[in-house]
Amino acid sequence: TTAVAISPDGVTLYVATYNDSEATPTATLFALSTKDHQNIRQATVPSQGPIEHIVFNPKGNLAVLYSNSGAHVHFLNIPAYMESQNNLDAFTKVPIPTPLDVEWTSDNTIAVLQSLPYTYETCTAQPDSSIQMIDVPDDLNADTNLSVALSIILTKYTSSIAADPATGRLFMSHPCTTEVSLNMAGASEVTPLLDYNQLSPCQRPVQLLAGKTYLYSTCHTMEDTISPTWSPAKLVIQRISLATPTNDSLIRPLILPYSREAFLFDAEIPPHGSYLQLLQEPSSVLPLQLNLAVDGDKIALLAEGYYASQSINIVDGPTINPTQRKSRSLVIIDPSSVSITHRFRAACYKVDNMFDYDLPLGGLDGNDCAPMENLETPDNEFLPLSIAAVFGK
Repeated sequence: TTAVAISPDGVTLYVATYNDSEATPTATLFALSTKDHQNIRQATVPSQGPIEHIVFNPKGNLAVLYSNSGAHVHFLNIPAYMESQNNLDAFTKVPIPTPLDVEWTSDNTIAVLQSLPYTYETCTAQPDSSIQMIDVPDDLNADTNLSVALSIILTKYTSSIAADPATGRLFMSHPCTTEVSLNMAGASEVTPLLDYNQLSPCQRPVQLLAGKTYLYSTCHTMEDTISPTWSPAKLVIQRISLATPTNDSLIRPLILPYSREAFLFDAEIPPHGSYLQLLQEPSSVLPLQLNLAVDGDKIALLAEGYYASQSINIVDGPTINPTQRKSRSLVIIDPSSVSITHRFRAACYKVDNMFDYDLPLGGLDGNDCAPMENLETPDNEFLPLSIAAVFGK
């Protein structure tokens, strides 16, 4: 499975898989009922890479499927897809390399952000970014000749976009310059919207999401995000009024302590063969994806925590060497109580340093982090790439 998404009406779960074992790699899109998970429809299309994201237009009759590593953006006519099994006439594609984020600015207009994902070292050498605007008809089919209607070259690295379809506004986050900018519907230029003073204490706005009332911005934080005395790294989410985004009095940050991790060390200390457990605060919190509950006001965040321990000297025993680990978790946040109400840790593993993006050679074995109270973990660890909408309040 490479991507999951829930239709805007909450009735259908869409699941994408990828198969590169044949001469021509393919991606298969399944439609399942959210009520009983029964397979309703499926279709297999040629694809040079996995589909990692599925994004619906507000009306729910069109969808876009893409991956940042891909060279094309796939478009889907939902009613045509649901008419019969393996209906390839419901799909078409447009050649757009490195699509990082996609947003519908209206039911029939889509914005594609061409860029590279934000990482710990992105701001050292900032990648180029651009926006491609495409008009998509309701009667989309395999013969539909889609093309870029407007191309906007961005002068600053952009890590995420968010749209307000009601007004056609498109928001862009610039983490390396601590800014959020704005593109109005039909305009070819981008204008500054929020700067460092308005976004503080968020210095690295990484992910954006537009809800019904607020524009949310999640921020990459380090131990010294504000000052050396602010330790450990926090979870910071800015809430900005969509009605009056430049009104400073309506910009309200959520600042929460991010989850600690418990690490086990097998130490030769008295009594012989005992275990030492270290409960550690994060040195860095990196937001990866942001979403909102379908019903209710909860925020769902996929995030990566980085934890670096110091040497530990044990009296009459060995020295525990420094270790570094990363954990990837889905956290549910309640803005009204400013608290994390739920955390699902999908993976926890050792790394050489913060800039180590590789998994351990032996894979994820589930032994690098200890169990904790009020923490859910899978039977087999995995590295989640995206999250679908969350139901319930």
